[in-house]
Amino acid sequence: MGLSIRLWRSRQNAPIQEQGMALPVALIIGALLLVASAGLLVKLMMLRSAGSAESYKQLAELASGNGLSRVLAKLNDSQTSDISYLWRLSQDEQLDPVGTPLRQWDLEETGLRPLMEQPCAPLNLTAEAKSILKGGDLSHGANLRSDGRPDSVAISYRLRSYSYSPGDSKATFTVEGYATQGSGNRENVLARSLLTRVLALKRLMRSNDDWGVIAGKTMALGPSSIEGNGKALWLLDTAGASRFGVAGACNPSALGSALGSSNTSLQTKLWPLQGSDFPSPGMFDQLAALDQVSGTNPSQRRIWNIDDKRSTTCTGGAPSNGGTGEAICTRGETSSTWTGAESAASVKRSGGAGSSITAITIHADTICGGTGTTQPCLIWMESIQLRNGATLSIETASNGGARPVVLRLLRPQETINLTSGKLCQADFSASASIPLPCSSNPKAENLAIVASNGDSASSCATATQTLKFGGSNLPAALVLMPQGTVAISAAASMNGLLWAGNICAAPGLAISSNNTTGSSIIDGFKSLWKWDSSLTFGRTITRGIRGTGLDLFRRW
Repeated sequence: MGLSIRLWRSRQNAPIQEQGMALPVALIIGALLLVASAGLLVKLMMLRSAGSAESYKQLAELASGNGLSRVLAKLNDSQTSDISYLWRLSQDEQLDPVGTPLRQWDLEETGLRPLMEQPCAPLNLTAEAKSILKGGDLSHGANLRSDGRPDSVAISYRLRSYSYSPGDSKATFTVEGYATQGSGNRENVLARSLLTRVLALKRLMRSNDDWGVIAGKTMALGPSSIEGNGKALWLLDTAGASRFGVAGACNPSALGSALGSSNTSLQTKLWPLQGSDFPSPGMFDQLAALDQVSGTNPSQRRIWNIDDKRSTTCTGGAPSNGGTGEAICTRGETSSTWTGAESAASVKRSGGAGSSITAITIHADTICGGTGTTQPCLIWMESIQLRNGATLSIETASNGGARPVVLRLLRPQETINLTSGKLCQADFSASASIPLPCSSNPKAENLAIVASNGDSASSCATATQTLKFGGSNLPAALVLMPQGTVAISAAASMNGLLWAGNICAAPGLAISSNNTTGSSIIDGFKSLWKWDSSLTFGRTITRGIRGTGLDLFRRW
């Protein structure tokens, strides 16, 4: 008690300079607390604002990604309405473009078709599909964020640009995504996102009916026809494709008139392609063994020259009996000296030595190391001339099964003339003592006639590298002569595929894409020659697939 009284007295006796300080100190402390609480409140408000802004940016990014997915789904949809031709055109939808924007998707038919890789593809772009491609709302009336604002928050997208690069077959999309509030004049953009994505483009074929059975750059088809699956491909450059800037140029009758086709059924199978080229002849080299001169070091490829009406020996001299010369001559690639390869096993004559040649056979055991393999054999041919009614049969089988043969022309000026003779396949025979007859069920994929270069003639009158035949003189074969000419001398028929730079078939060629057994030549070709599924030759659809690059986003 005494202590308390003393304390009270000491406070009452405090110095006068300390009296009255309590109130200012209390006011200062209160002010500090007020400022701190205000700062905390401001910080909370800023965090909320920043969170809202980040949320709007994420919504805009979502809009750009979902919008691009909708565009890709529509371009890749071939079930309802195929508009995949748009993949290979460009569209610039920038609001402030520099110069004249490239808007190929908006062109009318006469302006669009000359730009298309397949000028006669159906134009299926509807107003509804176009609205999906160019942009639209993704909210469907829903409010995507309740943040106290009077108007609902929505998302949408817009295609800013799409560019196609034909050199590397890639496509670049730029799509804007928006987070907005309100509509009409009250619409306010809360955030934007710009998505850039690069895709790889891949060509696909729906079925064998889209494959090219006949293909050429210049063609005179006459009454020619295709039996079975397949199309007749017309390979055009940019100048040639300009013809499709005229209405009705894709009508079957108009195409038939341009290619000299009088067969109404074939006219419906005509299919123009712009900027496409023939498959590479090198695909046969990759799988085939090379026929070589035996006993040479280093090894040399063997060059063949076959003629059923040669007037000399292989060395250039006159036949001893004054009759027909040697039918088969060969040489090494570095040699200028020809050697006779005729024997009773390979050549049959109507009588004795020097009489007319009726049959010639290239036995499997005499080429590419014999019959102990099924690996295809590639033979280099300088010339084949069957002008006197002889039949040249090539054994395309071995004791292990089919053994395909490739006849490859040596130089651009070489020819294969079958106007008075037949070139056919022979079945395997254990005996190689006599010439073999033609097979009754040959498979076209087992015999290929190939030329990697040529004179690129546009008419038969000026062509120097030609394959000439008529009737059934070439019953079953694959023909690939990108710069050569195929000349039909009389109404002809064959099973196989015929691809040549220049096709002169005014007398008419009836070609079938099926073998005599009913099997598909197209399927056989793809299986035997390991045709990559990514390679196509015919009518195609395009698909956009993810490339190796990363998506690029810009948000603001």
